[in-house]
Amino acid sequence: MQLKFGTDSVIQSVRIPSSENLTAADLQPMLDSVKAHSEAVSKLREIYSSTVITLHMYGHHLGHAAHEGPIDLAISENSFVRCAPPEIETFASTLSNLGSKSTVVVDLTAFATLQLLGICRQVLSSTSFRFVMTPSTFAELQELRAKSRFSTPHGTMYYEKGQHYFSETTQEESQKQKTAFEEYWQCVERNVSVIAVPQLAGLPPDRRELLGKILGLYGLESALLALAPGHIWWTDDFAAGEVGKSELGVERVWTQPLLEQIASLGLIDRSVVDEACAKLVAFNYQSTHFTGTVMVAALRVSNSSLDAFPMAQIVRVFADVPSGNRTISFRLLAEFIVRLTLEPLLPETRCIATKALLDKFPDDAITNSQLAVFRLQCAALMALNPLAQADFLRCFDEWQKRRLTRKLIVSPS
Repeated sequence: MQLKFGTDSVIQSVRIPSSENLTAADLQPMLDSVKAHSEAVSKLREIYSSTVITLHMYGHHLGHAAHEGPIDLAISENSFVRCAPPEIETFASTLSNLGSKSTVVVDLTAFATLQLLGICRQVLSSTSFRFVMTPSTFAELQELRAKSRFSTPHGTMYYEKGQHYFSETTQEESQKQKTAFEEYWQCVERNVSVIAVPQLAGLPPDRRELLGKILGLYGLESALLALAPGHIWWTDDFAAGEVGKSELGVERVWTQPLLEQIASLGLIDRSVVDEACAKLVAFNYQSTHFTGTVMVAALRVSNSSLDAFPMAQIVRVFADVPSGNRTISFRLLAEFIVRLTLEPLLPETRCIATKALLDKFPDDAITNSQLAVFRLQCAALMALNPLAQADFLRCFDEWQKRRLTRKLIVSPS
């Protein structure tokens, strides 16, 4: 492969001497190759963050399909998935539109999100919609399944922040990944029908080629299938959705409103949806709307740890809210504090989480005055639960005292 295709080969071989004769120079070609690949991926992520391109185009440059695109971006610490517009009005209209649909066309990005969230069974077996996919989508998933089934213990080397790293996938981890993907695949196979797309042949060749480059054949097929009456395209790729809308007139939905619709029908537990939304925020699916209840779900998923996924990311995202909209930030925090009293947690655990969110408010006279009012209003919401009310007031006063003490230490004058 390497002799025939050179640097375009997916296989690169390096001759390494025995361990007693091994030097740093022997490993340098491999280290250089890893560094070049990692830098290329970083550059591609920068392009995605600054330019509106589809997840198919992103994944294609990595040698993958659109399925790997959102997963790669979601697990990357500083990247995001461009999923939906931020306007709550668009979210509401999409949710309303879903009420008139009977069939959901699931594309590769939606399948990737289901895999990330681990809620394939709850969603696809909910009987809320008829779920379908196209032949090309099915073929891509079959290829992913084949790769998973033949995966073996292996090591992965990557380059980040000027340093090479090596991570190992053990036999046990490899087997767990195989089992998890097989369960995921069987869920998809049982609940999603494969439907042919004869409409593809009706497109002019030049238009079919152009849209295929932008959306991938699987994406183009999904968009065309969604044009049928009562159908809607489920894609977590905002750019692809906009192309489909402008070029073909297709209607789309993304994961969050779909989950909300299924929950409103009573076909999925509300806690599952809240936890899924917390993970979407943590995976940086922009834009995911969240509530104080979702924040509580994040704490639950993270086993009450502020440093674990997804609570660590929720706290980080919440930090931007007070500076952007103080009314929303107080509403989110109040709902979080009140809902937290319903969780089987120690008062100390609730207090630690509350203090972490209070710390995200700036320390100035206006904000401190608003927080004093918030303290009274929030306590009033817990009037029927005097123990929780007393715990909150004690926690808030401890936090306020600590902030004042810290301020006096910083500014002794």
